[in-house]
Amino acid sequence: MKLFIRFFFTGAAGAVLSLAITWALTTFVVGTAHYFSAYLVGIAANLLFNFVTYTLAVFKTKHDHLRRLAVFLWYGVIMAFLQGSTVQLITEHVGVQRYLFVIAGVIAFFAVLNFFVFKLSVFKERPEGVRARAPEILAFVLLCAVLLRVAILFHVLALGGVGPLVYGDAMGYRELSTNLATGNGFATTRAGMLVPEVFRTPGLPLLLAPFAGSDSSLAIYFFVLALLGGALFPYLVYRVGKRFVSVGVALGAAILVAFEPQLVFFSMYAQTEMPFMLFSYGALCLAILAYDRGSYLYAAGAGALLGYAVLIRPGFFPVCIVTLVAILGYQLWKERTMVRYGAVIVLLLMVVLAPWYVRTHEITGVYALSGAGWRNVYTDYLASVRAIEHHTDFSSEKHSLKQDAEAIGVPTDQVDNPAYGKLLRNASLKELWAHKVTVLKLEPVLLFSFFTQDGYYYQFKRLYLVPNDEGSHTSATFALLNKGVAGIRDVIAEAGRQLFIPILGRLFTIGIFLAALIGFFFVKTRMRYAFALIIALSALTATAIGLGVEARLRLPVEPLLFLFAVAACVKFLPVLRFPHEA
Repeated sequence: MKLFIRFFFTGAAGAVLSLAITWALTTFVVGTAHYFSAYLVGIAANLLFNFVTYTLAVFKTKHDHLRRLAVFLWYGVIMAFLQGSTVQLITEHVGVQRYLFVIAGVIAFFAVLNFFVFKLSVFKERPEGVRARAPEILAFVLLCAVLLRVAILFHVLALGGVGPLVYGDAMGYRELSTNLATGNGFATTRAGMLVPEVFRTPGLPLLLAPFAGSDSSLAIYFFVLALLGGALFPYLVYRVGKRFVSVGVALGAAILVAFEPQLVFFSMYAQTEMPFMLFSYGALCLAILAYDRGSYLYAAGAGALLGYAVLIRPGFFPVCIVTLVAILGYQLWKERTMVRYGAVIVLLLMVVLAPWYVRTHEITGVYALSGAGWRNVYTDYLASVRAIEHHTDFSSEKHSLKQDAEAIGVPTDQVDNPAYGKLLRNASLKELWAHKVTVLKLEPVLLFSFFTQDGYYYQFKRLYLVPNDEGSHTSATFALLNKGVAGIRDVIAEAGRQLFIPILGRLFTIGIFLAALIGFFFVKTRMRYAFALIIALSALTATAIGLGVEARLRLPVEPLLFLFAVAACVKFLPVLRFPHEA
């Protein structure tokens, strides 16, 4: 308590200093129109004052001052950005005349958070030579990951509102969630009429429905997702890695998951990627707990989460099945009696999915989760093949395929209907077989795009993190595949237009992939085969029936790759190990 009182009064003194500098500069130098510039100067003075006083008078640390200063400044800059964004957003609503009260309130709120962060991590004193324990490092990583996501979210909301975060498929999901929230059921609007939706599944719309009332409500959803994506998801990956590999590997994978750009960006989109990963990895962790603690309750929870993950991304149902088989296989290998917990997982999985199968059957006459699957093969994968054959762009070929559906007996407005899945399947397989050479060229390239990102610039531009030149930017791999050697010049030009971000992204993801190939042989558990199978099936699913040549824009790096990659790093860099951790 005494420590908190010292911290409180020291922080209050720093806050008063910050407010005084802000007020003085605003009143006598820059004016109210530039109050924010004065606020930034006050924040800088506050950071320096706080570090000195915390070091000398509050936490009274004796060594490691340079390392602690670096961490403090890194944390302080992020926190200052977050506080600044909060001040701007609130001031816009209450008026600049109340700027001083807004700043005081924001400082008070974050002061409480800062106390616990500083006490438990930044200013935590350890004897010389004693390294930080993995849980402490993980806690600091999760905090930074959350702050980074929230800072980017505030930045985007301040510049563009929720618009940049709701695009593509998300617009359809938002309409479905709005209809759910207003009592219109799981329906979409076609020709001015509400009709039952049979292409998409209700997983994401149900999550969005409580926030569908307005843009400000939707912003709350993005904030919650940023918190979960920055804290919960890296923690789930850490638990899986710790259980099956080692503490050092788990911590390294969690750090990569926390800061990999695509995983950061998809922590604030109204898309299916992050919710799917949260539910599927949550199911894996609960299944592990079911085995470790002998609990039917955890097994039931694993089955329910896995079922809901399928309702979020039905195209990845095979991946979920492989995950389930891997869980059961591990249980059987360890102890045959544990199969009863696997049976509970299967039961709850079917309980979650069965109502939706029945609902789709009542509407379309077929038992299916959704109209995805063969429809995606037809409109996405086949469109990629045609684009290469005809030297055209992917979008125009996708539109043409929908128009050509009449020729195979599928009404143009019923392409999404699972009742026509067999016709789409037969037509797709027939044409793919006729162009099997192109398919053999395309699939390796799509898999290459899956494992080596070139979509980072697209996301940076969407979130206002780089200047928007208003131009469209193509995939380097697709340019080479479509134009051959002649496409090299286009690739070089594109790299320059995209600030060479795709090249840096490719170097990073290629390094991760190569390290993962090596690390596979150092993960001494039978679960490595299941993990490798999950990675392979995820890649095939995403590229073959999901996203076509646009896969580069919608695929975060598979977190299991990080486990294998870090395992290789830990093998060759013993300093990364935590030998005394359980």
